[in-house]
Formats: sequence, C-alpha cells, structure tokens
Amino acid sequence: MTKKKPASKKKARSSEQITKEALAATERNIARIEAKERREATLDGSAKRGAGTKAKTPKAVGAAKPPKAKREKRTSALDAAAQVLKGAKEPMNARALIAAIQAQKLWSPPKAGKTPHATLYSAMLREIQKKGREARFVKAERGHFTLRKGV
Repeated sequence: MTKKKPASKKKARSSEQITKEALAATERNIARIEAKERREATLDGSAKRGAGTKAKTPKAVGAAKPPKAKREKRTSALDAAAQVLKGAKEPMNARALIAAIQAQKLWSPPKAGKTPHATLYSAMLREIQKKGREARFVKAERGHFTLRKGV
C-alpha cells in the first residue's frame, strides 16, 4: 500500500488578495519614507519646529582657513623623456630612457613600479597615436624613439 501525501497547508491566494497585500506594503513604505523625510527636514531646520524638537545652537564663526599652498607640478615620465631625448644624439629605447631619466634625477617611478620602461613605452605610443603629427615623439625604428623635429 502506498501512503497518500497530506494536503498542502498553504492556501492558494487569489490575484485580488495579492494585489491588496502589495498595496498595503507600498503604503507602509510610503509612510516610512515620509516619516524619514520629516525627521531629516526637522534636523535641517527647514521644517517648523514642534514641541518635542530641540532648537539648534548656532555654530561659532571662526576665521576663514587660508588657501592651501599650491604644490609644484611633478614632472611626468613623458616630459622627462622629452628632456632626455633633446640631448640625445640618436634614438633611444624605453629602458635606456628610464635609466637616463633616473640618472639625471628628472623623474622617479611612484611606489617603485617593476616595469616603468613598459609604462613609458606605452605612454609614448599612446601620445603618437592620439596626437599624430603633433606628438612630441617619433618612432624611429622598432622600440626606439626620437623627438619630432621642430619640437
């Protein structure tokens, strides 16, 4: 003999009942949001003060802070590479450029990156691709760059 499964205790809800429950939940959410907005408005002082709210004390007005001193703009690797290439007699690759830049103390990689030469190489290629004939650098041969004449 096989046993019959007991009937499910869940009752089927009609679509009308589901709609009523959804509307009730929406109304509760709206009431909660409105109450929150009222509390925020009271704290901001934009709403009328009721009997149970405290009055805000005015903040002391002090002297204005002096403006921050502007720091010197740090030389970028591209700018440093352009300076090195100005003095170079022949095209240089990215590793040689980074070595010369660091030897002349024009730029140092932030946070001791492992491949500053790769970053410089891609930045020079990006400038050439983006600016075209107005770029400072020209790719002389594979992996080697020089300054564009007239720069």
